[in-house]
Amino acid sequence: ATPILVQAILAIAFTEAIVFYALYLLPH
Repeated sequence: ATPILVQAILAIAFTEAIVFYALYLLPH
């Protein structure tokens, strides 16, 4: 895998983790 592809995957995973974290905590 190219570094650009790895960086893109990590960025997407990081964004999804933040969204999941926010959706899980904010309503509670």
